[in-house]
Amino acid sequence: MNEVQRGLFNLLVEVDTLCKENGIEYYLAGGAALGALRFGGFLPWDDDIDLFITRENWRKLYALVSENEDILPKNRNLICMENSEFYRNPIARYVDTSTTVIHAAQSIASESCGQQVEFFILDPIPKDKDECKEYLKNMTAFLELISPNFLTSKFIPISEYPAHRDLVLSYFDKIEEEGFDSVMRGLYDKYYNYPQEKADLFYLAWGEDYLFYKTEWFSEERFIDFEGRTFPVPNGLEHLYRVEFGDDWIYVPNTDNQMFHNPLIEDLNRSFEEYSDIYLNFINQRKMISTYEEIKKIYLKIRIPTLKNSLERFKMRGVIATEELYKNIEYNNYDLEQLLKDEQYSLLDEIFDDYYDIQLKKNCRLFNLFIDIKEEVLKVAIENKIKQGRYFTALRILNIMENNFTLSDQFSHYKKACEYCKSLSVNIYDNKDFDKATDILNDADDYCNSLIDTKRAKLLVKLHYANGDDDYKEIIDEGNQMLSDFPDDGEILASIAEAHYRLGDSEKAHEIYRNAVNNTRNGFVWRNAKQQVGIDKMLEEYQC
Repeated sequence: MNEVQRGLFNLLVEVDTLCKENGIEYYLAGGAALGALRFGGFLPWDDDIDLFITRENWRKLYALVSENEDILPKNRNLICMENSEFYRNPIARYVDTSTTVIHAAQSIASESCGQQVEFFILDPIPKDKDECKEYLKNMTAFLELISPNFLTSKFIPISEYPAHRDLVLSYFDKIEEEGFDSVMRGLYDKYYNYPQEKADLFYLAWGEDYLFYKTEWFSEERFIDFEGRTFPVPNGLEHLYRVEFGDDWIYVPNTDNQMFHNPLIEDLNRSFEEYSDIYLNFINQRKMISTYEEIKKIYLKIRIPTLKNSLERFKMRGVIATEELYKNIEYNNYDLEQLLKDEQYSLLDEIFDDYYDIQLKKNCRLFNLFIDIKEEVLKVAIENKIKQGRYFTALRILNIMENNFTLSDQFSHYKKACEYCKSLSVNIYDNKDFDKATDILNDADDYCNSLIDTKRAKLLVKLHYANGDDDYKEIIDEGNQMLSDFPDDGEILASIAEAHYRLGDSEKAHEIYRNAVNNTRNGFVWRNAKQQVGIDKMLEEYQC
């Protein structure tokens, strides 16, 4: 742990103790839970801690702190929209007031500008389709109103956006007549009180995205090691990450995609009041929030033309990228089909790099913007990813295609292969259901049987059921045969290394695990290499 993480960990331990002593349930979330799964602690680049808490448990925690003045340690505070006039945020924060971590969106209120643990509150929503629609419509409006600094509705479908905009603007009008507190309290009381026992889904009370989690994923606590101490996580944590991060959640992001929060000011040795007492003398908090709200009203009104303009820019970039792609293929006389047969995946990745980059942008995926490309070229672009074991990338493109037109037989075949690979991943990594994974493997067609995902899954299933030295030797032999077709595949190598480890050959296991972690970003391979033979790839990469 670095200095920032040590401070966060101390806050987490305090929250954990407080909740345990008072029968309040919470769960590790975000990077903390992911780090616990992959690393047994903080992801090396992580600079915050997120927690899940249900609305019911949040109310218990808030009441406990509100009604017991001395229950929190010195220099600690629980900040939320319920107890702070200028803290306009649905996320609650447990704050170390003796430190300074100032982010722009929190600076006006100032009260949460220290090191903090964040509570993401989960709200039950009705099962009935029409009732659920009414709840979500008003809950998303509530989030828009409570958050003055930015639009929380960026990814609402264009077809649904006018209704959202008009509803929010009508509430702004109502606020002018009745007051902010009155309107917001009415919305909160009506739409944030649905009984949990009647719900199948939780809605995450935060903007910018729709996040829904099954209530059954939080039906019981499961404890996991985090920096030498056990903490609760949802029993359906793996399912949750697949919803939040996508089917590639098991892979460690490269350094370009590792997320840092980059505060405006970070000073762990001084209270944020030493900073906020200076700048708050020069601003009117109420007027600033009012100004932000007026700006938000403008953004709400211009959002559709702005978004359409943005999507047109993406289309233009797509046209340029595809034309450059065709020129590159022609100039170098590339035979794409032959490159695919020859397994020249790195070269194909390079050829399609700009196309992948644009087509896989979040806006293109969310708004189903398809970058038109010649069918014979697109087939290679998609199969290139499937053959590399990156079915999730191919599936994202295929889903956009299917939302724009009916898939041809060839692309339907690719989609079925991707869904087959996804089923294997879900049952091995999420469900831990190796019987089901075995059934999926047994039903695979010839094309799916040839895929690297199948080879990897077969070894993992064999490892799960292995019982004695002969089974481990068989895994080693089969794995080595697979390497002749998939040389240096890190996940195959990891299964071979694990078999050697279980046979007691730690030196050989170390050697092969070293090769494995250098050839895959699978976080579970990295975790096993650390646990079994002490190779800490995560830390090595970060320190480099």
